[in-house]
Amino acid sequence: MIIDPFGEILAECRSFEDSFVTSLITHEKNIQAGGHRYLKARRPELNREIIGQNHKSEQTVVWLNSEENTKY
Repeated sequence: MIIDPFGEILAECRSFEDSFVTSLITHEKNIQAGGHRYLKARRPELNREIIGQNHKSEQTVVWLNSEENTKY
């Protein structure tokens, strides 16, 4: 399913077989969408120090190593 920035369905697959659809989202419609103004308002210079710091990503999945799941 392809949905435009305003939530309208532009195209969707109508079967459960392997298929795909294509659609066109115009630049004008993208600019008119509410979220576009936030891209223009971004100020990356304010976050440069935070974003540029070294860090180690860690994803902890609670259920992955829980003792309850290892019993089965």
